[in-house]
Amino acid sequence: MNNKRVILEELEGYRKEALKWTTITIVTFAIGALLAITGFFFLVLVGIIPAIISGKKNKEFKMRYKNYFLASQFEEVFETPVNVDLSGYSESKIKNSYLIPEGNRFYSDDLISLEYKGVKINRGDVTIQTVTSTGKTTTTVTNFQGQYMVFSFPKNITEFMVIKENAFFGNKPGGMFSNCPKTSKVEFESIEFNKMFDVYASNEHEAFYLLTPQFMQVIMDFRKKNSHEVYFGFMNNEFHVAVNTGKNLFEPSILKSVTTSDSEFDKGHIYDLKDMIEQFRLMEE
Repeated sequence: MNNKRVILEELEGYRKEALKWTTITIVTFAIGALLAITGFFFLVLVGIIPAIISGKKNKEFKMRYKNYFLASQFEEVFETPVNVDLSGYSESKIKNSYLIPEGNRFYSDDLISLEYKGVKINRGDVTIQTVTSTGKTTTTVTNFQGQYMVFSFPKNITEFMVIKENAFFGNKPGGMFSNCPKTSKVEFESIEFNKMFDVYASNEHEAFYLLTPQFMQVIMDFRKKNSHEVYFGFMNNEFHVAVNTGKNLFEPSILKSVTTSDSEFDKGHIYDLKDMIEQFRLMEE
């Protein structure tokens, strides 16, 4: 307990430093902007120095916060050691899954790795955007932003399959010049499932082997529980789940004390992850 208090005090110190330099930067630019009207443009440049320091202080606080909070909160829920990689997934890992929309700008962070009841788990935040420029204007469209999870699967998966919510123009993965495995659309006996999802698989027989009525129900229940678009994929003995929440989770605020953050840390997403594993274990049995 004493060790935790010391860590929180250290984190609070980093937060206050980040907040101080952010405030200095804002005030400096505000004064510079007001004086610039009378010709003192050089005062605006003065704000660059605190802005650089502020950026470094914010980054340092965020890294230290995540290295402590993410590890401790996941370990508390799963009762097992976890590894935290703040750099996130590699772009190739996500791109080669052919699961979520593609773009020309990729971000990822907060990759958590652990093993629970024999299931290896990876979860990270992913943002994919398409940026277009006409020379005069630049437009940024966010194609996906949310959680991306990869689970080892109890059944052997030799083929490729994606499950996406029904779309008017279809959901066939890849394209004419893509290296994506060739797939065909698969229909199931469940009318409810077919209405909710499009399934494209490289092997129809394996699609029926993996998507048992029980597992289809798990997927439908998961979608009903979430108010966001979801994507599912089977490949390389892995089960991929992506949830387009529209935000990056676990981002700390320099405006809120670390002590408050510790007591208000939202474990809901972590428990949801644990619940999913429990469901997958049922499939193994």
